[in-house]
Amino acid sequence: MAIAVVLVYLVLMIVIGNISARHAKNGKNYFGGSLPPWVMATAIVATSISGVGFIGTPGTAYNQGYAPYLGTTILGGGWLGFVLSAWIIGRPMKRIAARRGHVTVTDIICDMYSEPKLRAVVIPIIIIGGIASAAVQWVVIGTVMSSMLGVGYNTAVFIGVGCVALYSVLGGNESTAFVGGIQCLIALFCSIFMASVAVRLAGGLTAMNETIAAYDSTLFYPVNTNTSFGYFFSLAFIYSVGYMGQPSITVKWAQLTDNKLYPKAILIGAVSYVLTTLMTYVGIASRALVQTGAMAPITNTDNLVMIFIQTFCSPWVVGLVVAAALSAIMSTGAAHLISCSSACVNDVMANWLHMDMSGKRGKRISQFATLLCLALSLAMSFRPDFGIQQLGNAAWGAFAAVIAPALILGLRWRRATKQGVWASGIFSLALIIIVNVLKYTNLWVWPFELTMEAFALLASFVIMVVVSLLTPAQDKSHFMPETKKMLAQKKKEMMSAT
Repeated sequence: MAIAVVLVYLVLMIVIGNISARHAKNGKNYFGGSLPPWVMATAIVATSISGVGFIGTPGTAYNQGYAPYLGTTILGGGWLGFVLSAWIIGRPMKRIAARRGHVTVTDIICDMYSEPKLRAVVIPIIIIGGIASAAVQWVVIGTVMSSMLGVGYNTAVFIGVGCVALYSVLGGNESTAFVGGIQCLIALFCSIFMASVAVRLAGGLTAMNETIAAYDSTLFYPVNTNTSFGYFFSLAFIYSVGYMGQPSITVKWAQLTDNKLYPKAILIGAVSYVLTTLMTYVGIASRALVQTGAMAPITNTDNLVMIFIQTFCSPWVVGLVVAAALSAIMSTGAAHLISCSSACVNDVMANWLHMDMSGKRGKRISQFATLLCLALSLAMSFRPDFGIQQLGNAAWGAFAAVIAPALILGLRWRRATKQGVWASGIFSLALIIIVNVLKYTNLWVWPFELTMEAFALLASFVIMVVVSLLTPAQDKSHFMPETKKMLAQKKKEMMSAT
């Protein structure tokens, strides 16, 4: 029964993806497209939730209580990041795209600072980070399907990645976004359903919280027995401010059909995010169930969701949860693939090497680039050495540290300079590479409470502000239209002069 539900889901995603893929007729619109508010908002939410939020965060909540939920949903995190990104970068990016025809984040940053050489910093992090982020999602696919359906890990990865390839490679950005929107709705429904089931099994919200309080009353607070202040701040910071540094998310703000629809998109996105993260309650309720003896203790928290549904749910529910988990996972993986291949084709081949990517030949090359990125990420997924939550945080934080300061300050602070971008970008890129190489080779592990990703993001903002203030101001009149206040002041000065 469970396998049948999953098969129906996979076929449905392929069909929807290929129907929407018909709009991508050439290289120009393969990475572009115009998205209605519900598609754009839910696609962004689906990209940000990923396998980390659907599988990793409930497992983390088993040990850390309400802290992950408070950090990513209630006191900050993704819903706040969604609202901030709409407010700070959404409308400006839409205006820029309409006026200058930009498609990628790299285009916008390089043009904003009149510095084409900045591609040397931005493109590597988008390509490497995109491939690594997609690989994280394939790891989760293998973990989920092998644990819940009894399919071998490698076989599960090939099935999931094959499904993604059949709609993302063929249809590009618009196909991926439409499928992502549907996947978000599936994950949202499942999150509400599973949260209600978990809380009911734990005796209701009051009884569940009383059991947790008897075990460890600090689990209700952001900082508790298993969660330091540094970790909680890092979680809230990188998933709110860092939201604006994700290329697969930020570029979608420029693809909304109409600027007047932003309020509707913000409402849809914020509500969808909050409802989808209710899946965290499965981890919280599991802690209470373990304490009452209704559930065996969990040793590997990455398997918590799978163990929970296999213990308490019927086969069709197992299929539903697998389909919902795959929705969160595949939407994120596909979005990262499109972002990565867009950097290869638009940023490197079209804008750097000045190759024509606009016609059908451009579409074929774009499809090949997406397929190549998918193959590289697939190769990485066969080494699932670290936890899902940790891998996801590292990939998310890397994007945030390099891109968010350049984009946010560039769009909203006229004093930001290209020297500031160079300094902050090189520092972040070097720190992320060095620390991760040392970690993977077991030579040194980041020892501080504040995670490396949060430190890199904070330091990037500080470095960019300081260096920008120490270097000559740049003329951004070509990129940042003057405000009404500035225009009024100039008019007043001209009138007084005459």
